[in-house]
Amino acid sequence: MFLRFLGLLGFCFVSVWCSTHERRNSTDLSDDVTWDPHSLSIFGQRVFILSAEIHPWRLPGNPILWTDIFQKVKANGFNTVSFYVNWATHFPTTSTNVSQGDFQPGTYRDIQVFIDSAKDAGLWMIASQDLISTGKRPVEGSLGGLVILPANLRDNNPSYQQAWTPYLTAISRIIAKNQITNGGPIILVQAENEYSASTSHNIYMQDIINLYKATGIVVPITFNDQHGGAAGNFSPDKPGTHVDIYCGDSYPAGQVQAVYYSDHVAVAPTDPLCLAEFAGGELLGWGSTPFGGTGVLVSGPYLVRTALILDDTLVLSGDLNGTTTIQAIVPSGVTKLTWNSQTLTVSKNSTSIITATAQSLTHSPGIPPLPNLSRNKWKVSGSLPEIDPDFDDSGFVTANLTSTNYTNLPPLAGDHVLYSQQYGFYGGNLIWRGHFNATGEETAIVTTVQSGFAGGYSAWINGVFLGSSQGSSTVSFTTDTWNLTSSVLRVGQDNVFVVLQDHMGIVETSTNSGKEPRGIRGYAIVGGTAKFSLWKLQGNQGGAANAPDTFRGYLNEGGLYAERIGAHLPSFPDSSWSDGTPLANSGGGIKGAGVNFFRTTFDLRVPLGIDMPVRLSITPSAITSNFRAQIYLNGWQVGKYINNIGPQTLFVLPAGILLRNSTNTLAISLWSLDGKGASLAGLSFVTDGIFESSFPFADYLAPDYADQAALRPSPTFNPPM
Repeated sequence: MFLRFLGLLGFCFVSVWCSTHERRNSTDLSDDVTWDPHSLSIFGQRVFILSAEIHPWRLPGNPILWTDIFQKVKANGFNTVSFYVNWATHFPTTSTNVSQGDFQPGTYRDIQVFIDSAKDAGLWMIASQDLISTGKRPVEGSLGGLVILPANLRDNNPSYQQAWTPYLTAISRIIAKNQITNGGPIILVQAENEYSASTSHNIYMQDIINLYKATGIVVPITFNDQHGGAAGNFSPDKPGTHVDIYCGDSYPAGQVQAVYYSDHVAVAPTDPLCLAEFAGGELLGWGSTPFGGTGVLVSGPYLVRTALILDDTLVLSGDLNGTTTIQAIVPSGVTKLTWNSQTLTVSKNSTSIITATAQSLTHSPGIPPLPNLSRNKWKVSGSLPEIDPDFDDSGFVTANLTSTNYTNLPPLAGDHVLYSQQYGFYGGNLIWRGHFNATGEETAIVTTVQSGFAGGYSAWINGVFLGSSQGSSTVSFTTDTWNLTSSVLRVGQDNVFVVLQDHMGIVETSTNSGKEPRGIRGYAIVGGTAKFSLWKLQGNQGGAANAPDTFRGYLNEGGLYAERIGAHLPSFPDSSWSDGTPLANSGGGIKGAGVNFFRTTFDLRVPLGIDMPVRLSITPSAITSNFRAQIYLNGWQVGKYINNIGPQTLFVLPAGILLRNSTNTLAISLWSLDGKGASLAGLSFVTDGIFESSFPFADYLAPDYADQAALRPSPTFNPPM
C-alpha cells in the first residue's frame, strides 16, 4: 500500500529477525555486499533495502537535478534507487558506441543503486537483422537486406547473442567502474527480468552472467521472477543456471498477498525475501480514464510525506501550495483527520471517503505571473510540403526491400515491404510517398497501415486530400479504400500518393512477441493496370544511425518537415515565418487537412530559493475534432496530444528542461486529420504551487539549432496550411 501510495516501483528486501546466525553468502569475488536468509549486508552491516525506481532517460537535461530527485527519494524514506539502462536509447544501431544520451550512474551520498542493465531491446534489433556478422553498417539510402532479426529474442541463438553482446559489454564496463567495491554506489546488478528457465534460456542466462563477471562485475547478480516469486526460476537453491539473489515480481494493484514469504522460502530459502518489481500502479494507455479521484489513499495535498492511523484519527503530514481540499479513503472507524498536527473539520460519506480543508501556513513569495500564451506572439509555417507531387524526395530512403522476417505479421499486398523499422526509422511521424504512372482507369487505392493502438494516418493524391484513418485505442491497424476521380489523376505522368503516419512506438504489451511492424502492411491500385513503381520513406532526420541531435537522441523527433530542419530547437531562425497562433480564440490553427508548426518564446523569472513546478494544459476541443499535436520545449519533445482519443491534457515541463531565468522556446505541431481544419481550444501554463526551497536550481542550456544546422536540410518557409 505504501509503495502504491507513492506511485513508485520498488525493490524491497524483507529482513526477518532470527536468533540464529546463518553463514553470510557472497559472490566469492567481494565481501562488500553479502547476504543470508534475513537481509542484505553492506560492509558487514545489515541493511533493509527499500528502493524507488527511476528511469534515467525520463529526466534529461540539467545534470544537477539528479541531486534534487535523489534528495526527494531519500526524503520519502528510500535508501536505494533501482533503474534501467535503456538499450534502445543508448544503442541506436548495431555499431553504436554508448553515445546517445551517455549513461553514467552518478553518485549521491547515502543512496545506493541497483541496476537492471538489460531493459528493452535495441529498436534496430527488434526491427532488423543484425549486420555484425557480415561486417556491414546500415547506411541511409543503401539498406539492402536489412530485415527483422531472424530469431527468437531473449533466447540462445547466434543472431541475438551478436546483437546484445556489444551493448551489454559497453554498459557492464561502466557499471563495473561504479560498483561499491570501487567507491561507487552500485550494490546489485540484474541479469534478466520476468523470464522462465528452459534448456535454451539457461544457456542465454549463463552467457549474461559470464559476461558480467568477465567485465569486472563483482557485486551480487539478481533475477526478477514473475508471479510473485513462486516459480523459483534461476534460484541459487535450485540446480542449474542460477543468479546470486532470487527476487519476485508482483503488481498487487492494492491487494497485497500474504503468500510472498512462504512462496519465497519454498524456492529460495538461502536468500532474503526480495521483491524486485513491486507496485500497484499500471500504465495509463490511450483512451483510458485518467492521474484523478482519491488515489489508493489520499488526494489533494501537493506532497503527503507521512500517513498513519492512530485509533480513530488519520494523521497526515506534508506540503501545501495553498488552501487545499483533502480527501482520503479510510476504514469505517476513522472519523478524524489531522494535517501537520492541526485537527481539521471533516465530513465523511457512505463510501468511507473523508474530506477536510487544510490552510497553508507558509507565505508564498511573489513572483511574476505565468506567461499568457493567448497573448504571446507566435510564428507559424506549413510543415507538409511532401504532398506536392513535384516535391523532391530524392533524399528520402528508397523502400525497395522485397522480403521480411516479420513472419507473424507479413505484408498483405504489394511488391515491396514498407515497414519503417527495416529502413532505420523507429519512432515519430513517418512520410510515405508512392509513385505510379496513371492510365486514367484507376478508381481507388487500398492501404493497410499498422501504427499501433491509437495510431492514425492521412492520405493525399497529387496534393489532393483523400481522407484519414482516425485511429482507435483498441485497434492496431486499419484497411482503408481511398476513392480516386479522373480529376485528381495526372494521366501519362508521375502520380504521387502520400501517407502521413503517426508512429505510436513499440507495443507496451507482449502481443506478437514484441515483433510488430510500423508502416504500410498492404497497398494496391484498383482499376487499370498501373502499379506503384517507387516508394520513398522519411522519418527523423538521419534515422537512428545518423541523427543530428545526439544530445536529445534519435527518438526525440520524427519525420515532419519542421522537425527535420530543426524548427523545434531554440535559436532556429523563424523571422521569415508568418505570424499565427495555434489557438482557436485568436483565429489560429490550421484551415484544412495537414500540418502547421508553431513557435513562441516565454520567460518565467523564478527567484532563487523557490521551487515552482510548471505544466502545460491543453483545453480539449469537441471530440469530433480530429487532430494531433506534439509539444516541444527547448527542443525536447515532452508530450503528444490526440484530441479525439485522449486522455492526456496536462504535460509536465520538467525542471532542467524548463529554464527558470533564461528564455524558453515552445513549439507545437498541429496536424488536422479532417478537411475542415483544427485549432487548440485553449493552451495555458499551470503550476502546482510555489515552495520555498534550499535547492540551488540553475539553468542548463542544451545544444540548440546553431549547433546542428550543418547536419540538417537548409530551411525553407512553407505557407501555413
